[in-house]
Amino acid sequence: MIENGYSKAGNLNIKDYEKVNSTHRLSSYKVKLPIWNGDDNIREPFRDWRNNSPLSWYGAYNDTKHDRHSKFENATFGCLVDAVCGLVALLTSQFLDNDFSPSDTLLSVGGPNDGMESAIGGYFRVKYPTDWSDDEKYDFKWQDIKNCDEPFDLIVFT
Repeated sequence: MIENGYSKAGNLNIKDYEKVNSTHRLSSYKVKLPIWNGDDNIREPFRDWRNNSPLSWYGAYNDTKHDRHSKFENATFGCLVDAVCGLVALLTSQFLDNDFSPSDTLLSVGGPNDGMESAIGGYFRVKYPTDWSDDEKYDFKWQDIKNCDEPFDLIVFT
């Protein structure tokens, strides 16, 4: 918003960001979670803005942030999912289907030379732990175990 000339005295808040709905149609986005058991695999994180209502998931976040003692029960998994889906909708509204996966044309800072690797899904990047000794590592050779009845060892946690 600031890059587009929006200015306001003080910090921006959710009512300021709601203005983006008029240009990006965030309230019309649907985000599907393809691997989901149940009926809620399609989310509409900004749907409340269609009726000029506050976002329920954002309200839960804000309430929990300011009064964790009495509002913590509002911090539900559903709110978390809607917040992540909101991020997906926002990024999609801005960048369409251009992702941040490693390639010759990165939209993000960093990339293949940042010491990290693409995480599952290609959006996040991860640096794997390097503090394991060779004795703590296990060999995983699928060719050796693929025909075993019980190819997985039991891990005993103490």
